[in-house]
Amino acid sequence: MNDQVIRRTTPTRRWKSWCGELQDLRRLISLIEQLAIQRKSEVLSSLAGDSEQRRWDERKQVLLVTLMDGVDSISGPAEDVLEELDRRTVDTVKISTDFPGINEKLSVTISKTERYTPFMADKGVKLEIESLSPAWAKQCLAQVSDEVDKSVPKWSFFRTARGLLVWMFLTYATTVGVAVLIEARHVTKGFSAAVFLTLVIACVTTGLTAGLLNWLFPPFELYGEGGSSSGSRRIGAVVVFIASIVAGILVNLVT
Repeated sequence: MNDQVIRRTTPTRRWKSWCGELQDLRRLISLIEQLAIQRKSEVLSSLAGDSEQRRWDERKQVLLVTLMDGVDSISGPAEDVLEELDRRTVDTVKISTDFPGINEKLSVTISKTERYTPFMADKGVKLEIESLSPAWAKQCLAQVSDEVDKSVPKWSFFRTARGLLVWMFLTYATTVGVAVLIEARHVTKGFSAAVFLTLVIACVTTGLTAGLLNWLFPPFELYGEGGSSSGSRRIGAVVVFIASIVAGILVNLVT
């Protein structure tokens, strides 16, 4: 085999949202550290007492955790860094290997959408792998993906392009439905004008709710032990609010 031939694999994967407890984050960090230690052992076993082996052997800490909170950041060993984590304000958590050289890399970045950035902005979870070992890269992709999936909320679909269209359609249909119920009782003339006004109101309402989706469906959230994501609670509140309006209108029409 030609020693000059270098093979490298760089798989990546993205998720639109991640919501979990601190112990879920710790479990993810622990898994990445185990995979990093495994790769370090594989690399050391393939080296033969040269300067590169010493560089790998001397690297005791193979994992770094970085927290970003606004303009502030802290990076270092996992346990030391997590002691300073404020789950209410943290913007980004990055878990990455600290290998010598640039040929080996395993990184998971969990990021919150910044204020005023577009709803479809590149936030959520990003997994990046770079390795000379396809077997290790595939193992990382499979195991890290399984672990991340455990904390991906069911409503993350609404952070995709198709989910956004579905949400806007549901909002539009709900607004039109409520308006039609009102008009059926109170509109006696000028029906075409009422229909036009209904469509305008529906379009405006749809646009406003689309602008609230970053608030309804956060791309990254750490909540307290035994808690639940704010996205689930907010969706429940919206559904109850809409249902109460519809119920009130129906009762008014019947009476």
